[in-house]
Amino acid sequence: MIKDIIVFVFVVLLFIVVDYTTLALSKSSTTTTIEYYFKQDDISSGSSSSSSGESSKEWYSLTSQYQVVKGKNVQGSIAWGYFKDDMLIDGWGKLSIETSSILNDDVAFKAAGYLEGYLTWPHIYNFSVNLFNTNFNTTNPKEFPIEVMNFISQNYNYMTQLVNSTTSQNDPYYQQVSNAIDQIQGLYQGYNDAADSDHQLTFWEMYLISLYVEIGDIMSAVMPSSSHEFKPMSREEAETVLAKTDHCTGFMKLASNGSELYIGHTTWADYTYMIRIYKRLKIPVASTPNGYETLMASYPGLLVSTDDFYMIRPSKLMVTETLNTLLNQTLYSLITPDSLMYWVRNLVANRLSNSGYDWVTYFVKHNSGTNNNQYSIVDYKLFTPYVTLPADTLWVVEQYPGGYQAADLTFNLLENGYWASYNRPYFQEVFDLMGYPYYVNQYGDLFTYEYNPRANILRRDQSKVDSLDDMMNVISYNEYLTDPLSTGSAGGAIAARYDLKGGPDHPYSWFYHGTHGGIDGKVMNSAMFDSYTVLARNGPTVTDECPPFTWADWQDNSHAGMPDEFNFPWILIQI
Repeated sequence: MIKDIIVFVFVVLLFIVVDYTTLALSKSSTTTTIEYYFKQDDISSGSSSSSSGESSKEWYSLTSQYQVVKGKNVQGSIAWGYFKDDMLIDGWGKLSIETSSILNDDVAFKAAGYLEGYLTWPHIYNFSVNLFNTNFNTTNPKEFPIEVMNFISQNYNYMTQLVNSTTSQNDPYYQQVSNAIDQIQGLYQGYNDAADSDHQLTFWEMYLISLYVEIGDIMSAVMPSSSHEFKPMSREEAETVLAKTDHCTGFMKLASNGSELYIGHTTWADYTYMIRIYKRLKIPVASTPNGYETLMASYPGLLVSTDDFYMIRPSKLMVTETLNTLLNQTLYSLITPDSLMYWVRNLVANRLSNSGYDWVTYFVKHNSGTNNNQYSIVDYKLFTPYVTLPADTLWVVEQYPGGYQAADLTFNLLENGYWASYNRPYFQEVFDLMGYPYYVNQYGDLFTYEYNPRANILRRDQSKVDSLDDMMNVISYNEYLTDPLSTGSAGGAIAARYDLKGGPDHPYSWFYHGTHGGIDGKVMNSAMFDSYTVLARNGPTVTDECPPFTWADWQDNSHAGMPDEFNFPWILIQI
């Protein structure tokens, strides 16, 4: 009897998950009148108790006539893949896409984009609802800021003209830019071929989704209300800017005996974006000998990770990042549509590079000045257990509008035993140009590279890390009520929780309070790179001092397609 009940419950859950129509939401220009196609009670909990099962894996193939049929690599197909919709079970969708190895670039990349758009369209739609409501307070493209739409139109035209120019012909770099265009065109076509008439998206809406982490910088550059003069902020204003724009914590740890190199990362973002898909894309064309296969943490409708958290084959490059918040408003004047956006340069660098130096060289070309990150690139080819790390194992690059700084920081990793990244520029020139010295002088350690709360916590705790379990604990760490290094703020931790009020030593009224913070965790090591697996968790951290996040207290924030509560466990991702 008990067994029958368990089977029945699992089947019901499975039906809810695999039925795509249950995830489609009616489009709305407000965040409070979203119509769900499912009962909200059906997805009210994302607790670990519901994570014991998983959805079925059903393969689909794409024919040369762009018809999607059931089956893996059916005769005459140009691409095949599956999407396991486990978001309500363990927090992650799992997408696998592979293209035929005998295709020309334009066909292969369009096919990969098409099948992704086709298989994941309901989540792309939900993500668009959350993205547009959060940034524009509407999902009606006619109401999007005209300045933003003009910028992205000019940018897309510049990119296509760049690819079509005679000087770009037969250049491997611009071939990859062309491939990115083909892939997003395929994504757009596949989405609309799968979506019903009430959920169609224009190409410009799809292009805006790809600019998810760049929209804020674009708005700061083009909106009439934005200032391009340095305007000093009060401590409250400056802390709020950091809280709402700090994006991620990265941590690399070399085992004490040199036996292993661990990498962990927690994405910081607004909680409205917690629709997550882990993706494995394999596009084995001749133009990408170093980077034809990628495993990455990502989102619906994005061709890149944006976390970033990449494992790339056959180069064996591991790429991750954290954002450096721009505090010097004058630099926004250097952002121009006559450039290549982050997402394009990211794809180009991933697909062409065979070393950290290569990655930096490709990425900084045509710098847009948007999504100004500190990237850390580890070359796992160079790691051998118990052998001293050679030069070029770790490269770090920091981009800012108008320039960049980069260096081989392998020696830092060796000397300290770890490398940490936490939204403060490492290179002095970048630190100065982005406006940090003023706020250090005014308000102290919070704005420093060396002594901000996360720097202090990781410096203290890094010596305790010698296993994957230890890495998971560090990446999820938030004990803000009892850890003096957090200064009483739930935002002063490795996995921030700005939705929680501050502790007794730091009244929350002094600090930003809202739906922002660490929204996931990812951990891996060299052995997992070889097996192409990763440990991952979706949702704000849950600790003794941090209860599971629930939307109950934040109903006015757009959260289409999400469970009411996030309490998912760590899981092994193997796609």
